[in-house]
Amino acid sequence: MANPNIKSEDGKPFVKGDPRCNRKGRPPKLLNQLNNELKEQGYKPLKESQIIEAYLLLLNMKRGDIQKLAKSGEVPAIFEIAAKGIGGKRGLDAVEKLLERAIGKAQQRADITSKGEKINDIDYSKLSDEVLDEILAARTDEKSSS
Repeated sequence: MANPNIKSEDGKPFVKGDPRCNRKGRPPKLLNQLNNELKEQGYKPLKESQIIEAYLLLLNMKRGDIQKLAKSGEVPAIFEIAAKGIGGKRGLDAVEKLLERAIGKAQQRADITSKGEKINDIDYSKLSDEVLDEILAARTDEKSSS
């Protein structure tokens, strides 16, 4: 049975002047258009190192200077938003987030294998062939019984 969604003109090859041809190509996405317009206006994308440096400098400023910066309207939006966050009610949360983004989260250690006991690494190169054979046999027995 024929597919009811297929029109009669579907499946026909293109001919010269065919209105189904998309000569201009796919229209650019909105974000690409916006990026191109901003670049034409002279804006340049920030590098990761610039953002990190900006956050760290902002965190080193005095609270009064941060508040002036947040209200000035003369700085890039990222500075203004970060400055408002630091100067707001949840300033500590904003500082914590800025530090995490600039430096990275603090390392968290989790012991999920040894239950707090020290794990001893075995140097197999120093073991005799007989001991290695015993270890291999024991591990083979463990795998077969599981």
